Amino acid sequence: MDANTTALQNLVIAYNQNTKSSTNVAGEVTSITYIGPTQVVVNTGACRLVNVSVVVAGGGDVNFYNSQALAALPANSLLYVLPSTATLGITQVGLQFSSGLTIDVPAGVSINCTYSITRS
Repeated sequence: MDANTTALQNLVIAYNQNTKSSTNVAGEVTSITYIGPTQVVVNTGACRLVNVSVVVAGGGDVNFYNSQALAALPANSLLYVLPSTATLGITQVGLQFSSGLTIDVPAGVSINCTYSITRS
């Protein structure tokens, strides 16, 4: 390859990496609204939880687990707790989940979340 082709290839690679990073930070998927009480597996693989939007507040803590299972969620897989004192609106989270993302939404609470799927 000549120098111009190599330079152009490097620019394309840099642009693709920048786009990938921006999507990871901003989120690429917004879930449906989950109305408690419910437990739901949002994603079955590695992902980054970008933010949580509280649609209806109150009723208890919302728990976010690093898991892709609904039954017997181990306490050590709990990565984030949105407290019952959270008000309506968006809460920035920015946490990486390596095994999956499962949410336990209590009665009286409705939320949705924005996340990015982690790719190799």
